[in-house]
Amino acid sequence: MTNFTTTRADIEAVSERTLLFDVEDGIAWMTLNRPSKLNAINRAMIRGIAAVAVAVAERDEIRVLIVRGAGRAFSAGGDLAEVGELVQDRDGFDGFLDEWHATFTALDECPKPVIGVAHGIAFAGGLELLHVCDVVVAGESARLGDQHAHYGLFPPGGGTQRLVRLVGPRHANWLLLSGESIDAAAAARIGLVNLTVPDSELDATVRAMAKRLRERSPRASAAILRALRLGEGLPVGEALRAERSVALDHMTSPDVQIGIAAFRNRTEPEF
Repeated sequence: MTNFTTTRADIEAVSERTLLFDVEDGIAWMTLNRPSKLNAINRAMIRGIAAVAVAVAERDEIRVLIVRGAGRAFSAGGDLAEVGELVQDRDGFDGFLDEWHATFTALDECPKPVIGVAHGIAFAGGLELLHVCDVVVAGESARLGDQHAHYGLFPPGGGTQRLVRLVGPRHANWLLLSGESIDAAAAARIGLVNLTVPDSELDATVRAMAKRLRERSPRASAAILRALRLGEGLPVGEALRAERSVALDHMTSPDVQIGIAAFRNRTEPEF
């Protein structure tokens, strides 16, 4: 993966302000910031997301990351003006996919919980970005869909592999082959998002969820996320063996002693 710098100034520079990054009380906010383009994802934004993923993983004071979009939408997907140029050169497009996949994988493997916030529309590459969030909350008026099939495109950002793991083959097949979008309530029914809330309550709901996750043990959160990823796609027996070392490492860590002491004393643990 490209060696991105991780200071706030560097993140803003590398993303050409197409991405905003702020941290407050242990909660980081990554905001897709091309509202006039419905936050279409271009190469500058990809590089900014990569820088944020590294910063969040490295900075101990950050406990949770929230991913959201500025303006009327989460994201309409990849910037087709830029993609249209790239696909004329197979090798060039291959390099772009390397960068896109490395960036989304870095976010997918982030050791801190990542909350995606869907409002307006989350289409194509925007939907693929939500795939690599650990938890997704949608405003009730949001629409989500892959959309690539509408234009004869292949979903190159990981949609064919991640979507099926989230919603199962039947739902994934239809969404990918038809290119149709669904409303937030339907997305919740099939497991594409965790919950939907009235649009007016979206920000408050996400903030409350982030604060709750912020209070949890960062070591436990990282261990749980690692175990989930290690076991993905494995038979249960193999997955249990894979998680064993993660369990042993965590259950002998200081945070466990803090939690047990709080349980015994009937107090809230402070990690």
